[in-house]
Amino acid sequence: MPVFGHLRELRKRFLVSFFAFVFASIVSFPVVPFLLERVRADLMGNVFLIVISPQEALMVELKVSLLLGLVFSFPVLVYQFWSFVAPAFLGREKTLTLTLLISSTLLFLAGNVFAYWLLLPVTMNFLINVSYPVALPMFSLNQAFSFAITLVVLFGLIFQLPLIVAVLSRLGLVDHMVLSSRRRYVVLGAFIVAAVITDPSVFTQILVAVPIILLYEVSILISWIMGGRR
Repeated sequence: MPVFGHLRELRKRFLVSFFAFVFASIVSFPVVPFLLERVRADLMGNVFLIVISPQEALMVELKVSLLLGLVFSFPVLVYQFWSFVAPAFLGREKTLTLTLLISSTLLFLAGNVFAYWLLLPVTMNFLINVSYPVALPMFSLNQAFSFAITLVVLFGLIFQLPLIVAVLSRLGLVDHMVLSSRRRYVVLGAFIVAAVITDPSVFTQILVAVPIILLYEVSILISWIMGGRR
């Protein structure tokens, strides 16, 4: 396919992905107030949530709507991406789009579940308990939900690591020996990421860093398996 053909195909894939995301976000908007209340009850208990600007509540509702749009449209986004990339593969790799779609969606949801049901409750509980001895905790609605949204999306993307490594290994672009030699840097990077996105609690940082390290170890194993099949 000529260059302009690729550009037209890319444009088509992008537009389909964009409109799927926008449509899913709009459809999700009516359930946002219920979801906000559910999240507040799950993660923040009796802590007061306040707004400090006239548009803050609306902006939070839009952010949550966009997050839901991303989650619900994620299979479409992944399908469009792999459908564009797949023609560059050789042989039977062209038949892997459905497998990649299912795997990527499940990994994204697994990352979301891990962040929401395990990481966020521990982190929020720690931060709230630290606040009580010195002040009455009252969180900004925008800051509290931005923090939660960031972790949910981030771990959905981090959980894509084994799949990405599998594809790169199958194409011969990486191998398990290279990944193994970078292990120490990944461990250090995982704890740096954990320190940046969580509270100062060592337990919480370990809770964030360990899954990243385990995903990397799984990726090394996958790379070894896929490399042996080339």
